[in-house]
Amino acid sequence: MLLEISSLHAGYDASEVLFGMSFSVAEKGVTTLLGRNGMGKTTTIRSLMGLLPARAGRIRFAGEDITNWKPHRIAQLGIGLVPEGRHIFPNLTVRENLEMAAIKRADIAKPWNLERVLGFFPRLGERLSNGGNQLSGGEQQMLAIGRALMTNPRLLILDEATEGLAPVIRQDIWRTLRRLREEGLAQIVIDKEVDAQPGFADHHFVVEKGEIVWSGDAQALHAAGDVREKYLAI
Repeated sequence: MLLEISSLHAGYDASEVLFGMSFSVAEKGVTTLLGRNGMGKTTTIRSLMGLLPARAGRIRFAGEDITNWKPHRIAQLGIGLVPEGRHIFPNLTVRENLEMAAIKRADIAKPWNLERVLGFFPRLGERLSNGGNQLSGGEQQMLAIGRALMTNPRLLILDEATEGLAPVIRQDIWRTLRRLREEGLAQIVIDKEVDAQPGFADHHFVVEKGEIVWSGDAQALHAAGDVREKYLAI
């Protein structure tokens, strides 16, 4: 397995949010974390990225224990994050947002660079000199994905991949993620509509109150009407 999270506990101040979170991501696999808001999905990602200390449990990536590593070391190891809310730099241009994130890796046969990212997102190429605050929501999400790709990750994490985007832009993002899957880039995707993307993910994990309560492939999730009703319906 590329990523293994085992019995992870984390929280904020006196509040415990994760109660033994455990799941794994295969090399080149696509995994989703599904669940209603406030169930611990983003907290899991924050702990994985070193942004929130793990109180107990272990996080292993490519065979190495990275529990409570500093965020920059985790990024350098090969985990790229597209955070909820995008968090691009509004005072930097599109080019600067991309170039500041670049990490070169000698072991990657087809590295991500500015030219390759713009090939995936031609619209960004038309706006290289625009500031981050001059982009639409969809363009900002493209920029956030492109910025993460510039780190040349082995694992790409997308927290609320299409939240707040127009339907046509959501479809553009899904097409991009499918192309990345076809290229063999492992992904963790958090999105309210990801279970509606047939065949996109290899494995789904349903999160409820800080732990995994169900897991299975897309076919199993589609058949598990009781699970969808109990844990995913709004």
